[in-house]
Amino acid sequence: MDFKNCPYCGKNRLYKVSKTSLKCPTCSKKFSVVKLQRDYDVLKYFIEDISAKKCSEKTNLNYKTIKERFDDFRKIILLHIEEIYKKNHKEFMEYDEYYFLPKHKRGKVKHLFESIGILGQVYSDNKVYTILLPDQFAHLRDNIYEKDVNMAYIKEYSKYLNRYKIVHFEQFDSKII
Repeated sequence: MDFKNCPYCGKNRLYKVSKTSLKCPTCSKKFSVVKLQRDYDVLKYFIEDISAKKCSEKTNLNYKTIKERFDDFRKIILLHIEEIYKKNHKEFMEYDEYYFLPKHKRGKVKHLFESIGILGQVYSDNKVYTILLPDQFAHLRDNIYEKDVNMAYIKEYSKYLNRYKIVHFEQFDSKII
């Protein structure tokens, strides 16, 4: 990659400080072209949904370094999404709560309590914000194999979960699904 503009301020007045470093006289930032190129490559692989292991192999960087960068990217994305949520949280039109469970585990009581609760909200600009709900089945999962647990209760509760759906606020057709 040919760095003509400063990655910090965008000005094109860069000059060489060493073989691998450039400096911007406008913002006084100094940076390594090699390190910045590596960061761009890692970001590119992250965007392309390449695993951290494959990315470390392709870039010849330590797996731990790549994993930490991927985690940093996820934190930045999360902070950005939280800002969007804070701006729009009073303008949502509908919501839907559902449980996710892989197909091969559906219909079996022993796996039902491994499901993940998800809340999806649609805002006035038709954007969807999803939230993973806290694990509300931990107490059942821990006790499901004990003798004194009422299996009839667990079976009825599992039937309820298999059909569970929350009614939408304003519409019957969900934009979330």
